Amino acid sequence: MGTIDLVVRAFQEWANEAGIDDSLSRVQVEDLGVPHRPTALPAGRQGVYTFQLQSVWLKAGKAGPKSGARWQSQHYKATRSMSNLSWSLLEYAHRSTVDIPVLPPTLREQLRTVDPDQMGDWIKRHARRVNLLVSASLDGVALTQLEYIAHVQLRAVFEGRWN
Repeated sequence: MGTIDLVVRAFQEWANEAGIDDSLSRVQVEDLGVPHRPTALPAGRQGVYTFQLQSVWLKAGKAGPKSGARWQSQHYKATRSMSNLSWSLLEYAHRSTVDIPVLPPTLREQLRTVDPDQMGDWIKRHARRVNLLVSASLDGVALTQLEYIAHVQLRAVFEGRWN
């Protein structure tokens, strides 16, 4: 069983214990693969997006039903926020003194050759994206729980105060 399957199962167990109807707590897994092309957040859905490089999970985050830009484009441009994947990769390559041994040993050097404006394209070419979609009818507590479970199970390296 893969780590995404563990996230889905743990969320469904939590939802069952919380008394949430099975039809609302069902998680649709959308694996965009490598390379990937970001998709729009479907109407009536919200979810958790994840990024993986080789065997390492890089980032996991949530987007509510009115967060289309966060879902589709924010992580591909470093200047959009200081908490997106593109910014984290640039920080890791150019400013961070933190060594992250689970990352490929040549990643820092490879990222230093990527123009900051092209980091989004680099992510699309090299990282796998997996989306976990749930009904927008679920409240924010449930979406936060799905994100929390993803953080615990995936151990994404660019979460929290990694730098």
